Amino acid sequence: MRYETVACAHPARAMRTSRREASGSRNAPLRMRRPNGCGAGRFGRRLGSSTATPDSRRTARARPQASCSRPGDFGVCGRLGSGPRPCPADRPGTSACAAERAYRRSEPFAMLQRTYRAPIRRSWPSVCRSPYRSRAMLVRRLQLALLSSLSFASAVPAAELCAARSGTQVVPLVELYTSEGCSSCPPADRWLSQRIVGADESANWLAFHVDYWDDLGWPDRFASPQYTERQRQRVGVHGDTTVYTPQVMLGERVRMQWRADAAFARALADARTPAHVGLALSLHSEANGISLRVGAARADARDTAPAQVWLAESVDGQSTEVRAGENGGVRLKHDRVVRKLWGPWPLDRAAISERVAIRSTSVSSDFTAFVQDMEGRTLQSLRLPGGCRE
Repeated sequence: MRYETVACAHPARAMRTSRREASGSRNAPLRMRRPNGCGAGRFGRRLGSSTATPDSRRTARARPQASCSRPGDFGVCGRLGSGPRPCPADRPGTSACAAERAYRRSEPFAMLQRTYRAPIRRSWPSVCRSPYRSRAMLVRRLQLALLSSLSFASAVPAAELCAARSGTQVVPLVELYTSEGCSSCPPADRWLSQRIVGADESANWLAFHVDYWDDLGWPDRFASPQYTERQRQRVGVHGDTTVYTPQVMLGERVRMQWRADAAFARALADARTPAHVGLALSLHSEANGISLRVGAARADARDTAPAQVWLAESVDGQSTEVRAGENGGVRLKHDRVVRKLWGPWPLDRAAISERVAIRSTSVSSDFTAFVQDMEGRTLQSLRLPGGCRE
């Protein structure tokens, strides 16, 4: 709301009136009319100086208009222009100029210098339909309305399709590095598929297909240089530079003997320790697609050991007719094939939360989140089956 300042009586007009009355050019007093809008609102700021006191103003306002018949009644008469002004006849021996100067020091002239604030009403939104004294007040109200609308929008969460939360024990993560161009890899692929048939939740499994076999006759459609780099980094932490396929890693143990079932089972049991990190996964349906939210929290907020959070999307039941290379003419089957890897997100505080957009619309895609320290030790892992969306 803005205000328009209008003057109820112009000082120049008051001066002209004073000269006319002082010279006696008009017998009847000249009544001054107020402009439109002067009858509403409150007094505005003063435009000129005044010698009037608050007591005299209150007395003048309290005096009824009928009392303006005498020349000395200056209050309401002078302010509203409804009565005569003091004329030189009240002060014998004075000139017109002296009367003008005397009038300028009088209460009516001081009150005529005041202005009124007449609000200009306009059409505003519903939040702005009450009058405002300043632009700053209006802007502040609009800001509050916008924040309220944003808070309401954020308070309405996206529809949750499914969710999972880790327990009090660490669930080990087994990583298999393999390739369709390696003749030694199919037995390891079958070994992994057999371990997940019984839906064993005591461990999570991921198969990373590397790309350094692609130049030997058959390019692996699941291979990625990102997975090759991860394999090299995992072994490089322990001062090694040799990578191979198939290679099985269990936490910080990067050269596991996967064919020795008893030894491997003991290693899995040793990795199931009390968890110091918790994980949460939730899949949401949003207006622009599907998103996955990953949350990780430390059991002890004072724990500041470096750790990283990862998220992998994997698929089961994949098969490939290999037509060249070491596995030419063989049909290969794969499970837990990693198709996308996000991270790492540093767990550098008590808890973190990340949101990722999911482009895949396949309900068979699984999502596995895991936390590892800088040596590769798995602090926690959690799998969200893709079938939960059905």
